[in-house]
Amino acid sequence: MAEREHSKQPVLTPTQIALGNSMMSALDNLTTSGQRGLFVVNGLSGVGKTVVLEGISPIATQKQAHVILSDSPCYDMEKLQEEGFQGSIFVAETNERMRSISEIASKAGLPMMVFTLPGMDEKEAGDYLETLSISGNRVLTPDQIITYSLGIPLLMQEIATPGITEAMAARIAAKYLQMCLPQAWRPEVLREAQGKYLNIVPNEKVLHALNELAGLGKDQIYDDLYMVMTRREEIAKRTGIVEESPLFVAPESEAIYNAMLQKKRDSDTARIEIFVPGLGKVDFNRIKQALGHQYGGYYDQGDRVDMFLANFRKVNMWFREGRQGQAEVYIPADKLWVANAEEHERALKAGKYPFLKSSGENIFFIHTHDHEGMICNPARIGWMMESLLQQRGIPYLVDNYTLNQEYYYEPAQKRIIPVKNGIIVSVLT
Repeated sequence: MAEREHSKQPVLTPTQIALGNSMMSALDNLTTSGQRGLFVVNGLSGVGKTVVLEGISPIATQKQAHVILSDSPCYDMEKLQEEGFQGSIFVAETNERMRSISEIASKAGLPMMVFTLPGMDEKEAGDYLETLSISGNRVLTPDQIITYSLGIPLLMQEIATPGITEAMAARIAAKYLQMCLPQAWRPEVLREAQGKYLNIVPNEKVLHALNELAGLGKDQIYDDLYMVMTRREEIAKRTGIVEESPLFVAPESEAIYNAMLQKKRDSDTARIEIFVPGLGKVDFNRIKQALGHQYGGYYDQGDRVDMFLANFRKVNMWFREGRQGQAEVYIPADKLWVANAEEHERALKAGKYPFLKSSGENIFFIHTHDHEGMICNPARIGWMMESLLQQRGIPYLVDNYTLNQEYYYEPAQKRIIPVKNGIIVSVLT
């Protein structure tokens, strides 16, 4: 697993500090007059609302207020009311759930005060970028990171990740806007958000990507990169472990998966299989950990599956530990797919895959398909696995039925190499 990339705890921005001070002043005014209220930090996702509440929490608690830091503020507010809590309450919320918060406040007789936290301006964003500790070489310049972050701290952390290109950054920013602002592709929606929620205006490349995501362009595999990287951060906060990057290492892989998503539906070809031989113990255990565990007939999915929101319907996994080990089938498998795994194993033993250099004796195989030519989930499973294997420098073989291609990953070259019937060919067809 990767080291934690954001090892420094970013300091509060001047805007966040000013907002916290305003909330404390308002609390003092209410307390002096013998009143109580509901204080709501409103803003887009990832802007730092919870960070503000964490900053003021010690002071607010001393003033007999309660700061809710959970992801379920409505539930916690109702619980406080049931317990007879008589102090002021602080919560953070996005626009989507403001109505629910307002209804609870009205029912409890609490006057509600809303404090809007906008994104950082360019100066704040530049200062914030300097607080991030990120290993590896970035592709983007500091100015590009600031522009595509839109002034949102969480977005900046993701876009500053090594390997993120400008095209990816534009698409990540566009996906963020799509998720946070309903109908974000409409100019009037963005105009309303600028100044109130955003202090850095989306550039033309972000707007173009936003229009494509709205249905005016072709699907791309990295369209969900924002969601995947956000869940990666959430998992890291929960477990202390950072999953390997979801980015491909091989330059050919992104185009391969984009081509898969753009294929016409064909129920016979919505399928992909990945064969990984010669795994050392560490890599073998890491794959099992990433994908989950089977026990007592039940399957408990791993963090990487959760990170990609992958659907393990019509997915089969096959493991063999050691040359003489008993094969394990995770998730009840069709005999046909198990036979494919065993066929690859026999070919390996017969020396038909000389390009797959081994570092151990363990084997892994995964099959995924879907009916009616629905390629989205097989593509997501393939993306999840190939990015993991590439990031760990593990060679593997792929049967990509969607594109009628066979290829393997060569870690030394960090490239996808096409093969046909076990023989290396010059180009992917």
